[in-house]
Order: sequence, then C-alpha cells, then structure tokens
Amino acid sequence: MEPEETEAGKCSRHRRPAKNCRACGTSARAQQQAAEAARRRAAQQAERDQFEELRREGAMRRAKADANPDGIQSAQQIARAAIRESLKRRESNK
Repeated sequence: MEPEETEAGKCSRHRRPAKNCRACGTSARAQQQAAEAARRRAAQQAERDQFEELRREGAMRRAKADANPDGIQSAQQIARAAIRESLKRRESNK
C-alpha cells in the first residue's frame, strides 16, 4: 500500500524524506520516473516551440505575400519559364 502524499515530495508516514520511499521520491524507481517525466515534458515543449515558430513563419510569409501580390505573379511567371526551358533542354537531349 502506497502512503498518501500530504505535501509536495513528502508522504504521511515520514516527517523527513525516507531513504527509499516512492512517495517521498527518494527511491531509484521514483527518481527514474520523475526524470523520464521531465524528459517527456521537455520534448513536448520543444515540439510546441517548433510548431509555434513554423506557424509564426508561415503567417509572416502569408502577410508578406498578401502585401505584394504582383511579386507573387512575377515569381510564378519566372518559375514557369524556367520549367519550360528545362523541359525543352530535356527534350533536345533525348
């Protein structure tokens, strides 16, 4: 039976943390579980930060594109011309 936790890191059986009590957090298993939980939280936070950065970057790019629609059209025309040229060269090399 596990002792109930009354305060953060202390259990109802010990006034001071015992040497090997899971409720006190001093057993090897409790320490490993706490370390694993901290690693998971850090990984999740890093993932959230990465997604937030991607979201901000996308919003910034959309705002920039909306501010200059002529630039988008000219870039698309240049890209299409480059593709056409590439296809012509590919056809001529066959």
